Amino acid sequence: MRSPSVKSLVAAFRDLDPKGARQIKKIARGAGWNGHYAALCAIDKILGMHGVEALGPSEYEYGPPPYEYLNAGDTYATTLIYKRATDTLFIGCYGDVVEREDTEGTW
Repeated sequence: MRSPSVKSLVAAFRDLDPKGARQIKKIARGAGWNGHYAALCAIDKILGMHGVEALGPSEYEYGPPPYEYLNAGDTYATTLIYKRATDTLFIGCYGDVVEREDTEGTW
């Protein structure tokens, strides 16, 4: 999966050093399409978050969610969000994703 740069990760997470950011990038790069959940769980441990959560309705009745995020403990706290459609990990807050998707009428 694609992921933010080491510089962006260190800037976004105050307790993360460059070594930890490089480890996150390595985990993300090796995840592959089907291994993203295990990668997110490993990254969650590095960042000291509170688990991996699903975000958004599935396109199909029993399909996977369009997003997954690391629970930072607050809707608008900075976290990492995985977007399934693009196999991308990005920095943001899940509250902004919900607002954007709801405004665009995709949910």
